[in-house]
Amino acid sequence: MIENKESMTAKLCAFARAFYSSANQTSPNNDYLAKELLGRHEYASIHEMIKTGQCPGICPSYNHHCNVHDTVCKYLAPIPISRDIFASEKFDEFSKKHGNCQYIICGAGLDTFSFRNQNENIEVFEIDHPSTQRFKLERIKQLDWKFNRNIHFVSVDFSKDNMMHNLIENGYNPYQPAFFIILGLTYYLTIEQIRSLVEKISAVAWAPSALILDYPNKDIHIGERVRRLSKMTENLGEKMTGDFDVDDFISILNMTEYYYIEHYTPSDIQKNYLNGQTNLMAFKTFTSYTPKSNTHKIINRADPCFYCCGHK
Repeated sequence: MIENKESMTAKLCAFARAFYSSANQTSPNNDYLAKELLGRHEYASIHEMIKTGQCPGICPSYNHHCNVHDTVCKYLAPIPISRDIFASEKFDEFSKKHGNCQYIICGAGLDTFSFRNQNENIEVFEIDHPSTQRFKLERIKQLDWKFNRNIHFVSVDFSKDNMMHNLIENGYNPYQPAFFIILGLTYYLTIEQIRSLVEKISAVAWAPSALILDYPNKDIHIGERVRRLSKMTENLGEKMTGDFDVDDFISILNMTEYYYIEHYTPSDIQKNYLNGQTNLMAFKTFTSYTPKSNTHKIINRADPCFYCCGHK
């Protein structure tokens, strides 16, 4: 991302959630706070950028008029909407099982879970780059939103900082059950950085824990929508680091206490997470893998590639 500048892709994800929620208020993942947090000016600016064809990558050509609703539903909304529903479902299962627990959002962007959550037994840790977190905290201050005691903001540059060190300094408890979300972040990290991150989480997650993540899979044919999204992020100054091999992630998990639980193909995602979601279609096709061990733990694979790993 651009130095000392908040993430534009975080704003686009917030715009997609806000735009889609406004049009689908009965949706189970209605993010009714996204538009307010993004801000009227930012929302209008992104809307105009898409409408007038100024959004590099997803619009057919520069200065070409775009249908905002169709563009958002085709390119911007499917991934954040499906992964939000997916993460909510898995965390709901986790929190019901473990009671008092910790919810750690890596690369939180403009996520609004902290202010929609009504359960005081959940300690929420929002982790993100200092520039993006600064923008978010300024918006929260402008809106005069009240901070609950169970919300913790942790600034981390994932390319060089020790996330777990910063997390512990801000109140993370290794002895309390923890649910880690790494969605949308691995696209901008190297495989070495991802390995280091998962190993550090495993090393200090001493209580029952789970981890879900997604990543771009180079084994899968790159479709039009993925190519356009990749071009868009690069033009916005947030270039993806490249595609990864599934074996890379298997080797990472083999070095930690985490392991597979279940997979989802796009058709599974469509059926389980996007059915009833107006005009949204899951991306691409995926390969399934056999779990390492016959346990009750599950690995989840969703769109574009989710893994949910249970802690031994």
